Amino acid sequence: MKKVLIAGLLLGVSLAIAQAPVKPLEAKLKGMILPKVEFREASLGDVINHLSDTCRELDPEKRGANFVLKLPQGQTGEALPKVTLNLRNAPLYDVVRYVSELAGLSFRVEANAVLIGPRGELTSGRMETRSYRISPGALQPILQNPSAPQTPAVSAPMP
Repeated sequence: MKKVLIAGLLLGVSLAIAQAPVKPLEAKLKGMILPKVEFREASLGDVINHLSDTCRELDPEKRGANFVLKLPQGQTGEALPKVTLNLRNAPLYDVVRYVSELAGLSFRVEANAVLIGPRGELTSGRMETRSYRISPGALQPILQNPSAPQTPAVSAPMP
């Protein structure tokens, strides 16, 4: 089994890994349907405040969700693009996704909050996949003698 796992990892073979269960907050956001969403040239801060208030109103427990806005370093809220969005019967999760995209940001749902911030800065905790080219026959020594330390020839990551 160990040989197969090592070979699979070195060859870039995808291994089936059970997905993490959906977070309760994410499920809550996907289940909240906003009958009407209308923003015209609205500031991102105003949009997030509105979404927070709407989330609290739609939540049967009236708890809502925490929204955290992390602005790019050295940027103020006024420098972000204005949001214009017109939707009907949209899940709150999708609305947050659209708003983030329109503002040039990304978002991540955590256990207790929705984080909205610069693209690339909210990726911690996410898996990254890389592929490597290996020379033919590089696995032969490993498969023949798995206990011996081996360093297969690996080139730079594939684009």
